[in-house]
Amino acid sequence: MRDYIVIYERAADVRWGAYIPDPRRLGVIGDRFEESEKLIRAGIMLHIGSLVEDGLSVPNPTTIATHDAVAA
Repeated sequence: MRDYIVIYERAADVRWGAYIPDPRRLGVIGDRFEESEKLIRAGIMLHIGSLVEDGLSVPNPTTIATHDAVAA
């Protein structure tokens, strides 16, 4: 089991984008947050599945995310 960072961003047109910085750049766009969440999860699984099928190793995550609270 590996944990990959997923970044979700709301676009100006109210749709949601999601991407993972690694193992490889992978991005999706959904009409709703839940749709982008479902699409990115499916994309990650497809990507990992293709690596395994090709006999390649699945890379470990290299990205770390944190929060920083600042006074606005």
